[in-house]
Amino acid sequence: MSPGTVRWGGIMVFVGIALVFLIPIIFVSSIGLEGLARNARTGTTAPQMQMMSIVMNFVMAAVVGFVFYTTKGYFNALGYHRADIVIYLIIGAQILSAIIGAITNSSAGLSGLLQAGGGRAMGVVGIVAIVTGLAVLIALLVFAIFAISFGNHGGGIWKAIGILYLIGLLGMLIGIIILAVTVGFAISGGGTAGAGAGGAALASVLLIIGFLCYAAAIICHGIGLILGAGRMEREGNPVEVFD
Repeated sequence: MSPGTVRWGGIMVFVGIALVFLIPIIFVSSIGLEGLARNARTGTTAPQMQMMSIVMNFVMAAVVGFVFYTTKGYFNALGYHRADIVIYLIIGAQILSAIIGAITNSSAGLSGLLQAGGGRAMGVVGIVAIVTGLAVLIALLVFAIFAISFGNHGGGIWKAIGILYLIGLLGMLIGIIILAVTVGFAISGGGTAGAGAGGAALASVLLIIGFLCYAAAIICHGIGLILGAGRMEREGNPVEVFD
């Protein structure tokens, strides 16, 4: 892979961050304040918002796929191939997630299926969505470990990227689990109000820390690819041997 392609992988990280804010602004602007107010009063979802979700899913899948594809190219350029399989899994799971998102948000295209299969169809889609989400989470955790390992030769920034991914993902995962358990106890009538408030507070702290670390990991991922492209240019696409 050329240094220019690797550099574009890093740039696309920041393009993706910008699109996360830009796409909703475009679609919300197309609805207008009156349309948003009307939908809020009637409890309906505007077709533009459904389309926004579909577009966001596919754009993010394309960005994430390209970023990780160039990450694989940079790793391979330095002779590191251990993360190849998990990177392919991340890319595939992101594409599948976008397809599932398009299916669940396109009620018109599914009307016949829903009438024929009813809840069974959506039940299958829901199960696939959960499995896909877990696959992405596990793959990213494994990638974080490989990134730390790659940092021994690829530079300290990749160790930082791996550590930030680990802290971010584990923080959000543990926070979600604690929040789910807290809500479960509250619904069942178990536990005390103080324990419930404490559990919710702990979950909130973990979710915030996890999100901030995950966001930092994404930004550092882009920087790591840009710096890696510069190294490839300086050293003539170096190949190192990894044990």
